Amino acid sequence: MIKQTHHFKQHHYLVINTEPKQIITLMNWSYTIGRDSSSDIVIANDMISRIHATLERVSDLSKGTYQYKIIDGKSGGNASFNGVFVNGNRVQEHTLAHEERIVLGGVIEAIFYSSSQLINKEKFTSTFNQLTQNNYASYLDESEATSIML
Repeated sequence: MIKQTHHFKQHHYLVINTEPKQIITLMNWSYTIGRDSSSDIVIANDMISRIHATLERVSDLSKGTYQYKIIDGKSGGNASFNGVFVNGNRVQEHTLAHEERIVLGGVIEAIFYSSSQLINKEKFTSTFNQLTQNNYASYLDESEATSIML
């Protein structure tokens, strides 16, 4: 008999403090972040490298969950010139946890949100509602936004 692992819907968001603020629902296996127009997440700032960072989805099959890790530069390539910092520490690669603070190039701040790591869903929903009530540029999938607020 095959043992089934409990799977639950996860939500991962990256909130980038640019003008306008960007809220990105993370669903793909990987994202490039940089000032190059071919990047998945474009940040127009001279302190940001063309491909400044990469987000990669990492699965934990034993738990039926996944997380995202951030990599300085392109995966398997050169690091960015001005670096990637998580919670004040420069990193080459780091698996992100809920509410970790990311700084790109010393100038662009972002926060990673993950509903799968939450103990208090009400707190996350409250924080999420505060973010989405403002007139920020949003890349939220409408069904994802609806399901997280239930």
